[in-house]
Amino acid sequence: MAAFRIELLNRSDEHCEQRHDLYAPDIAAAVVQARALFRAIAPGKPSLVSFRIMENGLIAYEARKADLG
Repeated sequence: MAAFRIELLNRSDEHCEQRHDLYAPDIAAAVVQARALFRAIAPGKPSLVSFRIMENGLIAYEARKADLG
């Protein structure tokens, strides 16, 4: 399984508020997991506006809260 890092971004200054490591077989599976994690955390943290998935230090996927609706 590959390791992916999810960075949750905050509205105020778009710095990384939290980081979570995911283990998934590929980027598609990591996206599914990241979207579920973001949806689970976002209601309790209204300042969260987007997330990105990092793979080997590079951005592999990004989504904003509006994209998940």
